[in-house]
Amino acid sequence: MQPLFEAILKYIPPPAGDPDAPLQMLVAALDYDNYLGQVSIGRVTRGTIRLDDQVTLLGRDGQTSQHKLDRVLVFRGLGRSEVEEAQAGDIVAVTGVDNVALGDTITVDVHHPRRVDLGAFENHQETITVRRVGELAASFQLTQLRAESAAFAQQLVAKKLESRRISFLWIGFGTLFTLALCGALVWMIVRNQTARIQALKLQARKLRDSDFGELLP
Repeated sequence: MQPLFEAILKYIPPPAGDPDAPLQMLVAALDYDNYLGQVSIGRVTRGTIRLDDQVTLLGRDGQTSQHKLDRVLVFRGLGRSEVEEAQAGDIVAVTGVDNVALGDTITVDVHHPRRVDLGAFENHQETITVRRVGELAASFQLTQLRAESAAFAQQLVAKKLESRRISFLWIGFGTLFTLALCGALVWMIVRNQTARIQALKLQARKLRDSDFGELLP
């Protein structure tokens, strides 16, 4: 493996980008976590991305929204590790930014946000052709597939968020129902015990009247 590593260091240039410049990150993939919500994956093209940063999401349609980063994760082997910050050239996954679409830009430049140059990501018209036993079955434009994939990812995230809201509502309803049931049971037990105590006192009064000829105080 040593010759391979040496060849990588020799022939593959280091990532370009100024780590001290304002942050720019291109969202190239989307994921979802049941606890963290929507996960945006992409490469930091310039600047440094930090945990708890107040960032601006710049959509491909020019719309902006403000968010706070909850997690910054980098890829270690097949897993992800949380870090405090990542610099230009790193591929990261971040949470805390909602309603993200493929091709959006995450930046910290609030007053003059600029999109990452999408280049081939936006304009590439490569075609995927599917064949079945030698005959043409279907042909797809990658640009269209990316757009449909982004739309489906947004719908999936919305469905999962709605499912979580419904789950929380059911949990809250179940908790309230359980508390009400427990309260009713406690009230019934107290009422029965009170009636029993009253009956015992009445019996004791009758016994005392019959034995001593005087009322029980």
